[in-house]
Amino acid sequence: MEVPQQRVGQQEAGSLASHCSRMERRVSPKPNYLEAVNNKTNNHRIMVNGKSMTIAQAARLNGMPYKKLWKRIVILGWPVETAVAA
Repeated sequence: MEVPQQRVGQQEAGSLASHCSRMERRVSPKPNYLEAVNNKTNNHRIMVNGKSMTIAQAARLNGMPYKKLWKRIVILGWPVETAVAA
């Protein structure tokens, strides 16, 4: 048994295209994950070379583990410039 094919009229096709274009406009791009996690109120911000950044950002920038830098600054009380440079 064959299923009859339905034709979509011009008016229906136009409203469908309009609906799809409205749906595309509503979708906003997802924020960058690292940007989102660094934009929290409980982050520990430090000044490195005159720039304000989180400890995690400074660790990534200097290629060192986050926990190592965090421990030097928060637990051991090292000055930021020394902790980053060592």
